Amino acid sequence: ERTGWRVVFGPVRARDIPAYLANHYKKTDEMRKVRFALAERLEMAVMWAVPISIVPLAPLLIWWSWLVLPFLAAVWGIALFTFGAFPWLPVGATGGKGARAEGRDRLRWARYLIVFDPRLRASLTVLLLFLGGLAAYVWFVGEGEWISLAGWGLAGLAISLLIGLDLTGSTPIYKSGLHDERLLTVRLLEDRCTGKAICEQICPKGRFRVDSKLHRAVIDDDDGCVQCGACVVQCPEDALVFA
Repeated sequence: ERTGWRVVFGPVRARDIPAYLANHYKKTDEMRKVRFALAERLEMAVMWAVPISIVPLAPLLIWWSWLVLPFLAAVWGIALFTFGAFPWLPVGATGGKGARAEGRDRLRWARYLIVFDPRLRASLTVLLLFLGGLAAYVWFVGEGEWISLAGWGLAGLAISLLIGLDLTGSTPIYKSGLHDERLLTVRLLEDRCTGKAICEQICPKGRFRVDSKLHRAVIDDDDGCVQCGACVVQCPEDALVFA
């Protein structure tokens, strides 16, 4: 206000800017929402698979060359499946009444125990599918031993954990799983809200709308919050808080 500048929140994607300007600075619902398309998910899969494949490659080539191809197949298969199937994996928000009831004490230590985070169910889901595929191969083909299956199961667990450790932080939708807010949800303080509509403009999931009669924001989708915190940070009235 002191500088005389006026801030407007444009579309999420740069390619929508020409249409946004042509529409007199008005956004459609599609312009507001953040997407994580298949091509983008596959890019992230490659980003994870390449370093995981390269780091142990030298010792494998020197001492266990017969494991190179199966190892690469496991890494790339798990990475591509994890991100390719991302919309259908259980990586949604984990906040809510249950998390709030456990109190702040839990938040301080749970932040560092990501292996127990409910969002890691995505990695466990992929691991179970991986083990199921191995078991089916051993059963029907009749080659290999169950001890080998156990060994590859441990390898699959390590790969799944590496990729899924901060799976949500690898996406443009969810906040990093290392943040305390993943255990909370956004709450609207109705007595503070004056209906400035900034939350409606910036929410990546389109959860908010402004009621013209009540002159305040309304949360349309209680289960759609991804705890990104954009609305909390940008609200000029501090009417949105993590709780």
